[in-house]
Amino acid sequence: HGWVEGGTLFGAPFDWRYAPTASSKVREDFNRDLTALVEECFRKTGLPVVLVSHSLGGLMTTKFLLSKPGWWKQRFVATFIP
Repeated sequence: HGWVEGGTLFGAPFDWRYAPTASSKVREDFNRDLTALVEECFRKTGLPVVLVSHSLGGLMTTKFLLSKPGWWKQRFVATFIP
């Protein structure tokens, strides 16, 4: 089986030149886009997603998950691998 780009594997790019403490606009845009991507993946597959990050993405994803309510994480996120 394996991963299929655009079907079961998706990327959430972030400009690493922005620190996790960047302006609220940068964070808000990232959070909005990642929320939409996670929910789209859930709709396509019917399964909670596995979030995998690399380098600064781990901190950004942690901050993202801390901003989400528990019910949202339980429904849409299976696990997070920083």
